[in-house]
Amino acid sequence: ERLIIHIHGEVDFGSAELGKKKNMREMSLLFSNRVHFIETPSCIESEEPPPNLQQLALTRCPGNELPSWLVTTSLVNNLTKLIINEAYNISSLPALWKLSSLEELGLIGVGKLECLSKAFFGITKAVHENSHETFDALSNSEPSSLTEAVAFPNLRKLRFSYIQNWTNWEDLSEDDEEVAISIMPCLEELNISQCIKLETLPHRILGKISSLKNLDIRCCDKLRDRYSDKTGDDWIKISHIPRVDISDKYY
Repeated sequence: ERLIIHIHGEVDFGSAELGKKKNMREMSLLFSNRVHFIETPSCIESEEPPPNLQQLALTRCPGNELPSWLVTTSLVNNLTKLIINEAYNISSLPALWKLSSLEELGLIGVGKLECLSKAFFGITKAVHENSHETFDALSNSEPSSLTEAVAFPNLRKLRFSYIQNWTNWEDLSEDDEEVAISIMPCLEELNISQCIKLETLPHRILGKISSLKNLDIRCCDKLRDRYSDKTGDDWIKISHIPRVDISDKYY
């Protein structure tokens, strides 16, 4: 089943009882700019999502944070597609690397995001704690059988669009590269569009992803200036990707 909820006017969100909708596989929550909650936006945090949900889109989600149940419920193992759209007040992201079944992730209009840190991939925990518990959380493996932790193990398509305050995608350090962790080992397509302040790509992270086939950069002025001539040290760091398309034309 598929559920599309357009939320506007005065809302009693808790009455939806979404956690009881066991047959729901796709859900889209669209919040109107003029939505008024009978409770508070925090009611979204307390609401359980459908337990077997596979695809989720959140548009104009109110508040300063995305709901924590994205990475603390059955969604961790079930969700295959997640689209976050027009999240204008969001400045940081939850631990989405925990979504072990996720195949497609789209982050669009995350208005206040300035830095995509290594924590997006669980790297900080793996490096600084260096514990079996952290690796176990990333890999869903028993510590005794663990050989390599995996962040986003099934992600195939990653899209960033219209994140206009995003300046920094934090890369790995030399110390990070010594940690036994695999990052997006199945990623095939990376799309970045209208991220006009993003200055450079994370070369060490991209260098670890042998599956990456397509890198599409659109309307990103600083990335265009850095890579479009296809020469120099910066270009060499992404030249292993079979198809790189850099354009000022939107899709």
